[in-house]
Amino acid sequence: MKAGVLEVGSGSRRRKGRRRGAVISPLLANLYLHYVLDVWAQAWRKKVARGETIIVRYADDAVLGFQYSGDADRFLADLQERVRTFRAGIASTEDAPDRIRALCR
Repeated sequence: MKAGVLEVGSGSRRRKGRRRGAVISPLLANLYLHYVLDVWAQAWRKKVARGETIIVRYADDAVLGFQYSGDADRFLADLQERVRTFRAGIASTEDAPDRIRALCR
């Protein structure tokens, strides 16, 4: 990656690479987190949680609140397993759309 340099009175452009923080990064993060966290957490809430649960996500940041600490512990363990499963499931891109749909149930 080569970034341009700006000095007083002159500047140079980069010749190769992509700048960090390009538009694609947050877009990909949101797509990934939508399936890995948002859709799954909504179903988890209905099936597993005993108490109230709130999830607020902005871009790639999230704040999670649980009425009971047991729900928080279970959510963390289940989410860690979810991420491992999701990564393993899309490692083979041969039938990625079907795999992604199956993992999001």
